Amino acid sequence: MKKSIDLTKNGQCSRCGGCCASIIPATNQEIAAAHDYAVTHGYKPALPKDANLVYLQCPYLKKHKGGTTSCAVYPARPSICRVFLCSLTPTAGIQAFLSQKGDPNATPVNLWESWGQTGIRLNGHTVTTQNAAQAHLELDDGRILDLRQGQAVRPIPHADDPMEAGMILGFTPNGIYFTNGPSGIIELKYDDLDDIRT
Repeated sequence: MKKSIDLTKNGQCSRCGGCCASIIPATNQEIAAAHDYAVTHGYKPALPKDANLVYLQCPYLKKHKGGTTSCAVYPARPSICRVFLCSLTPTAGIQAFLSQKGDPNATPVNLWESWGQTGIRLNGHTVTTQNAAQAHLELDDGRILDLRQGQAVRPIPHADDPMEAGMILGFTPNGIYFTNGPSGIIELKYDDLDDIRT
């Protein structure tokens, strides 16, 4: 089983921000609640100024001097954020999530999307959801798959090893560039797209 990385202090959140990913399982209601809270309280996220970046941290993560962080929408944060502790194993984390009435149908989403963003900037140009590259693909079984740069996708098998949910970076003639952070950037062949569910 995959081991947890414990960054807590005596079992309590250390506010390091390491778990605050832009891609989390959340419902449409949770996404809207976080966005509405931010707007009501005058908060608007901004990407770092780097010319080229794939930002995989939550748009609501506020960084402070001294290395600590805080959540800009803490009272309206999604249910996964309310129960997650990095000291838990993945199995224990899922059990805690569901026992706290987490929605088992919550799907991986990129929280930047509620701001019309993808979390990607290339050559100084921010990739918005409007100008993101898109692909309209027909799979062997006849299903149609619409994918967009910056879109979050569910965990997928790759080289016989399940990969965590991640982000689509772009498209090539042969496949999709994809990252989930720890695995770096890989190219998923279109022939393997039956294993991807958006």
